[in-house]
Amino acid sequence: MQITVTTERRVSSLRLFMTYMIHNPPTLVGFIITVAFYGWAIIEGVLQLLSMILHNSAIGYALLPYNPFATNYAAAFQPPHQLSMYLERITWAGTYLVKYYMEHQPRP
Repeated sequence: MQITVTTERRVSSLRLFMTYMIHNPPTLVGFIITVAFYGWAIIEGVLQLLSMILHNSAIGYALLPYNPFATNYAAAFQPPHQLSMYLERITWAGTYLVKYYMEHQPRP
């Protein structure tokens, strides 16, 4: 009587995950963006926590592109930027174009 033993090779989850990532580039790009976002959020959160513990607010916004506590009165009275006007769909007079289009839509 002959007994054959089959060995089943189990693939680790990490190896399966990495194989999938290598063969699917959009998933890899999305994964990199997600890891970068979460990494930045964790670092920023730790800095905010340190600024509360050490009572030094400058640590909290060290990685931000601007100081959120600084007031710039000269910039407050400037007209909106062209890109923001395009994205918000407003005119120079401040008219909200989507509302205007909805109000002046032809009625059946």
